[in-house]
Amino acid sequence: EHELNQFGPELLTILLSVDNEYNQDDFDEHRREALVALMTTFPVPVAKYVIGELRKKRTHSLGRKLQLISAIAYAASEMSELPRPEKKTVTLIEAHTRRWGRARTKITAVSAVNKFSKCALIYFYGILNALDLEAVAIEEDGLEAAQTLTTLAVVVEAAGQSVLELDRMCADLLQVVMVLSGVRPPNARRAVLFACSCAVREMKEYRANDDIGEFLVNEAENDPDEMCREIAGSTCALLAQRHENDLNNLIPGAMA
Repeated sequence: EHELNQFGPELLTILLSVDNEYNQDDFDEHRREALVALMTTFPVPVAKYVIGELRKKRTHSLGRKLQLISAIAYAASEMSELPRPEKKTVTLIEAHTRRWGRARTKITAVSAVNKFSKCALIYFYGILNALDLEAVAIEEDGLEAAQTLTTLAVVVEAAGQSVLELDRMCADLLQVVMVLSGVRPPNARRAVLFACSCAVREMKEYRANDDIGEFLVNEAENDPDEMCREIAGSTCALLAQRHENDLNNLIPGAMA
């Protein structure tokens, strides 16, 4: 830890700035593994260094910035004992959608100690503060929206119920979802819906009696992308089950 205090920020900058001068295979994968190793070895201090790097908007290219944001998702999964994300953002979304399954499928509880919870807030609000929502909302390829929203969703899921601010994090994520609800690229729309679904699932008392509910229903019925319709439909089914449970609790046997 003493060496980390001396060289941590510099090491992080080097990991992000080093180029693949010799065209080595899997160079970016090795870079990500090194970043994840640094994040998981010293979770809290490195989380602060990472967010500091994200705020240096003119220092790193968008590609390097997204690599760093992607590494956060991998580190969050590793420290919380969640299944590790796949290489591609779209695969990450698909993997988590498959893991959730349909709304009535129970999620297996994680019994291991969650080492990520102590740095979840640092990453979540650090990423949000470094995000230019106006620029992301109009990007043509959807890359930043896709990777950033996916990582925010993984951070929320990885944080776990031990984080007292989890509901506030989820509510803030839903606000971002509504700001970006009009994005056009399919990869960005999938990430927006993935983030929305994750936030809804973590907020056990949430019933979506607001604009989010209308947004989900519209996406489930009208989105041209099959995966978007599936994610939205699964989330709508979960919310419908919650409303049904509420009615059963209010009037026992009403839905029998």
